[in-house]
Amino acid sequence: MTAPAETPASQDPTALVQAVKARAVELGISWQLLTGRMATTTTVVVDGDTVAVPCINVSGAHPEGTPVAMMRVPPSGLYVLGATTGSEAAQVVARGEATCTALAALTTTPTLMTGASVTVTAPSTVYYEVTGFYDLESTVAGASVGQGFLYVDAVQQTRQALQSLASVGRGTVGQQWSGTLTAGNHTFEMYAGKSAAAATGRVNATHSNIKVTFYA
Repeated sequence: MTAPAETPASQDPTALVQAVKARAVELGISWQLLTGRMATTTTVVVDGDTVAVPCINVSGAHPEGTPVAMMRVPPSGLYVLGATTGSEAAQVVARGEATCTALAALTTTPTLMTGASVTVTAPSTVYYEVTGFYDLESTVAGASVGQGFLYVDAVQQTRQALQSLASVGRGTVGQQWSGTLTAGNHTFEMYAGKSAAAATGRVNATHSNIKVTFYA
């Protein structure tokens, strides 16, 4: 008796995608694939979106920022099929950086840090990476947390740099952000604040800075 043929639903999704990838290349149907950039080695930002989502890599590890082609296979998710350029490294097309020039008291309303703003021009759709460091200090201890924010084109981003204000002290804390932007000028601003009024604190200058890199 002959065993029944394996149905697509029972096949291993990774093996299935690899088979489809090989067939797609052979038939020249690459226009049906999604494109985007690696946000980390295990997440990707699809072109036209700004949120990194989990992915399954069937073509080997790709560095952050690498432009890639992928295939969506419900319900398993996104499968990265390979880099879309001849190089594994994305090309840097613009950079910018700025340093905070004056200390400021922390309040429960995020406040723009003096001098810590930079505008960078994207020549086309780009993948961006931002690194920010915040020199946060507690001068009167209390049940509160010092917060470092990033605003991109006046929109507050989700991630924060956090420093406890529960005891008197000082620390330089960092955070990273990434996403995609369309062509044009884009402004990145550092804001600082605190989660509750209980403590007294400040954000210091010199050691608070921001660095922005665009890739295409």
